[in-house]
Amino acid sequence: MTTVEAARVVDDPAYTRPAPRGPGIGWLRRLAPFIRRYRRTVIATLVFSIVAQVFIGLLPLIQQRLVDDSIMTHDTPIGPLLGLLVLAGLAGFSTN
Repeated sequence: MTTVEAARVVDDPAYTRPAPRGPGIGWLRRLAPFIRRYRRTVIATLVFSIVAQVFIGLLPLIQQRLVDDSIMTHDTPIGPLLGLLVLAGLAGFSTN
């Protein structure tokens, strides 16, 4: 580590600020200076996680429609629902 890098480390508030007292989100405040460097990555990760959970949450609903409408009563063709089920599963897997 060069002296310039060492000076940056000493001046960085993440290294010099003491931990806040008491319960709360103190660990998140101490982590914030490190996260700021990767702001876009953190936001993209959160967005993709939410999208993945939505797709994964849709899987049981699609399965219910498949069983109730296609298999039990034969009201809806099974092919499109199976395709939708596979696509939702792949989308949930790929965004996760």
